[in-house]
Amino acid sequence: TKPNRLRWMFRETMGSMGEFERRRTELSILRNQERSSQNVEDAPKSGSDDKLDGTKTVQPEDITDDEVVESFEKSVCVRGLLWDYLKQAQLARVIGNTLYVHGGVVGTFRSPSSSGPECTLQDCLGYVPPPRTARTPIEDVNKWVDELNEWCQDQIQDWMRRPTWDANHQSRGGEELQKYVVPGSTPSVVMARHLQKNGMPLAVADDVVQKLNKSGIYRLVLGHTPHGNCPTVIPTRIETPDAKDLLLQVIMADTSYSNMNCKDNRGIAASAVNILDDQTVHISG
Repeated sequence: TKPNRLRWMFRETMGSMGEFERRRTELSILRNQERSSQNVEDAPKSGSDDKLDGTKTVQPEDITDDEVVESFEKSVCVRGLLWDYLKQAQLARVIGNTLYVHGGVVGTFRSPSSSGPECTLQDCLGYVPPPRTARTPIEDVNKWVDELNEWCQDQIQDWMRRPTWDANHQSRGGEELQKYVVPGSTPSVVMARHLQKNGMPLAVADDVVQKLNKSGIYRLVLGHTPHGNCPTVIPTRIETPDAKDLLLQVIMADTSYSNMNCKDNRGIAASAVNILDDQTVHISG
């Protein structure tokens, strides 16, 4: 059934166990808010002794499985919440001297020039997936970010034109973008991972830091890989012969697994990362 398939997807493919029931609760809250607003609009003029409609409060258990599924499906339909979000989405963003990405810029990826499944540790700077793939990586990080985001929007527009499988069940819109966000992908800012297998931070290679600095990037802010119960800040300073050190600050801010004993895996952990105009970073929580 659709409800069971959606529960399986949340649990096994998205790390979002319990999301189905959280949406059910959310829908009950939204329905009560709608009723409350309607009652206010329909209320008698001031001075009347009539009372507001005493309709029973909607409880989560009043929301059916099919209604939960329908809410998710509507979100990806035309003018749905996720539909509108994707139209504005960017895979990477540079603000000042900071590069923001979901996963990072290094990880274990399949080589773009290989047809096999073998994956190796490499960076994804300069790489744009098909059909925009250049013969050589784009050296300027700012230009690469622009090209990557344009490719992403091309893929999203393709998905909006062809959101379902073709008659032969062989192709659908945005296929390359879907490949970009799964394990075993070619170099991807979404699937990158700045942690070692033992959970310790992964040192960024000298040449990667050099590429970033050359384009004016001295800080990475990323998520994707849950790590600890507060954001982790990793400073890097690499001495060079010309006395101009290479510098990079990596901030890993995914704390979604901060308390595995809680139903949502997070518990009460909540943090804010503020990057100020003077480039200092304040973390609170």
